[in-house]
Amino acid sequence: MGTRTSIHRSELEGQVAAFTAKQQQHKKVYQAAIEKEYGIKQTREQHAAKAREKYESDCVRINSYTAQSTLVQGKDLEKIHLKLERAQQTVQVNENDYVQFTRVLQETMQKWEQDWKAFCDCCQDLEEERMEFMKDNMWAYANAVSTVCVSDDEVRVHLAAPFLPFTHHLLFISLTVMRKNASRTRTNGAQERNGKLRP
Repeated sequence: MGTRTSIHRSELEGQVAAFTAKQQQHKKVYQAAIEKEYGIKQTREQHAAKAREKYESDCVRINSYTAQSTLVQGKDLEKIHLKLERAQQTVQVNENDYVQFTRVLQETMQKWEQDWKAFCDCCQDLEEERMEFMKDNMWAYANAVSTVCVSDDEVRVHLAAPFLPFTHHLLFISLTVMRKNASRTRTNGAQERNGKLRP
């Protein structure tokens, strides 16, 4: 009986341990990879956003210098022309950076969307497998408990078999004593009612 229980228990624990290891492996391999990729995506989004801010800032500055150049003359106009030339050189560099970071981000986003979908599909498969595993394991546990209970009943019947004749004899004696006591109680009650029973 104890051996059978131990076998069922070790089988169930072994299946749970194997499934838990599979979940840990999923977390270690797939989840770690997608988290790393998410970090890269965020970094590239930040780079593209900063490059855009620099480019737009340069464009605003160029427009401002262009507008100012129509309002001034002489040395002030020369100063504004110098600033405008520097801003136009800077805007070229920042525009190239912006285009480059945007292209890299676009490629990253395409890969991210594919990998994220694959990760979600994998998680869904694992969750469906987990639900099926729980159902199967609960049935296996219920069957194991049922088998142990049947085995216990068989052992009890086997152990009680030699004592059954003795048990029947004790039951007969108990019933006989109970009848005699009931008969005495009825007789004493009748005598008490008739006033014949003395203390």
